[in-house]
Amino acid sequence: MVEIKRKILPLGYFFIFLISFLVFASFQLAAKTILCPDTFYHAKIASFLSQGILIKNFVWLPYTILADSYSNHHFLYHLILVPFAHFFDPLFSVKIATLIFATLFLVLFYWLLKRFKIKFAFFYAFLVLTVPAFLTRINLAKAPSIALIFLFLGFYALFKRRYFLLAIVSFFYVWLYNTWPILLAATIIHCFSSAFKKLIDHWQEIQQKIKNRKEKIKNKNKKQKNISTFLSLYFCSFIFYFLYLVRCFLKKDNLKLLSVCFLGIIAGLVINPYFPQNLYFNWVHIVKIGLKNYQNILPVGAEWYPFEPISLIQSSPFIFLLWFFALAWFLVSFKKNVSHPYFSQKKEALTFFILSILFFIYTIKSRRNIEYFVPFAILFTAFSFNKLFLRFNWQEYFAPLKNWLKFPFNLISLILVGLISIIFVFALSYFSEKVWLAKRNEFKGGASFDQFKKVSQFLKEKTSVGEIIFHSSWDEFPALFYHNEKNYYIAGLDPTFMYEKNKSLYWVWYNIVRGKQKKYLAETIKENFQAQYVFVRIERKEMIENLSLDKNFEKIYEDEEGRVYKIKDEK
Repeated sequence: MVEIKRKILPLGYFFIFLISFLVFASFQLAAKTILCPDTFYHAKIASFLSQGILIKNFVWLPYTILADSYSNHHFLYHLILVPFAHFFDPLFSVKIATLIFATLFLVLFYWLLKRFKIKFAFFYAFLVLTVPAFLTRINLAKAPSIALIFLFLGFYALFKRRYFLLAIVSFFYVWLYNTWPILLAATIIHCFSSAFKKLIDHWQEIQQKIKNRKEKIKNKNKKQKNISTFLSLYFCSFIFYFLYLVRCFLKKDNLKLLSVCFLGIIAGLVINPYFPQNLYFNWVHIVKIGLKNYQNILPVGAEWYPFEPISLIQSSPFIFLLWFFALAWFLVSFKKNVSHPYFSQKKEALTFFILSILFFIYTIKSRRNIEYFVPFAILFTAFSFNKLFLRFNWQEYFAPLKNWLKFPFNLISLILVGLISIIFVFALSYFSEKVWLAKRNEFKGGASFDQFKKVSQFLKEKTSVGEIIFHSSWDEFPALFYHNEKNYYIAGLDPTFMYEKNKSLYWVWYNIVRGKQKKYLAETIKENFQAQYVFVRIERKEMIENLSLDKNFEKIYEDEEGRVYKIKDEK
């Protein structure tokens, strides 16, 4: 029997790998297209590294903070891409790497569920594939999928108290991606959850101690029955609870977890090819772009804008239905009840309870956080229901139904299996029509590998090394840079980098590219940006009209993607 189980167990991993690999491959191999312009940047930097070139000064964006404070916060990710870039075209290599990383994340997610003996682990892992927005995020040809692998390895080390592994993951997470603060926050939250769980489990003992303390205060102030006595009693209770919670939080195991995670992160920041300029870069990227974000001031990337709550719920009905039920069950069963063994919750469930709620709120603020909310919500659901599924005496509670229907349990089981099969077929049909086909078409309709290739080649031939190209949008930079590293550009990767360097200069550029400034364009561009070549995307109709009407510009190139104008020489 044991041998049969050992043979069957790997089947779950095999099917998770096979299903996720085929689904993700259908996205990545649908066409030679990419959804996110940042892919061009990642492919270019990986290409540089494959040639032994480490970029320390990002000269291609002289009007942004990257010119002086560049830090490759994807450094480890780009190193991992190097072997792929050796065998494939740089852009295609990023897609192949993403396919592998996204598949490995699903396998790791399933492995994590199995390691914690979660009932119906295969179902929970498959559930991840039903969320359209999540599938988009982990299949973007950039770092999110491999970052999730590191994050959930960190969770395993955290929950199993593998201190050395947590330190290693924390260190390399800093080199990999700038979402490393999530692991630090998760460590703090887990230590708090552990402390709070002890407080709840020993509630009766604490209550008794508080009661005894109150009695002493009452006896001491028998003759003074006033408001101060009343307040002192409740203040005493609050202080007792708080001190107990703090004492539990500062337990040796918790302090070790916090220390190794914190020291791993500090080491990753200091033992870094980009130290010390990475400190300022991290401040801008994590705090000003990630947490604060200028979405109400600047036209930032689509991923930073809010996700409407109703739209979010409607896009992922299975996830939210289970999550809402899990939240209700968690609140009902959190307190330990010795008469019902399936009551009480583990500290891991409380950790994911807090994280899933935080990232639900944060996903509403910025839609890109769906990549964290979905796995957090599923893991919370799994941990919340697990004790119920493992210990609930289903036969005892279904006995009245069996007697009423006069059905044996094996027939009831057969009926349940039939119902589950119908639900599974319905879910599979929903997935193939509403999720898989829609996502495949979405990835198929991305930007071509050759985006701006022709205009880049033209500029490469016509301009000198270091010539600044005034271009019409910050998100054009990655493709222009990928095809033409000979020239320098105005803004790229995120508009915040230019805004932080020089706010007034940013608005000068913005007003020109948005067509708001109609006069003195040549003088403004030459004096402020030292540029004489202007690339305008074909969609920028107002800017094209302004340049076409200005006698100081001559059109020297045009294709289906855009135009190039040159400022005429002064006579």
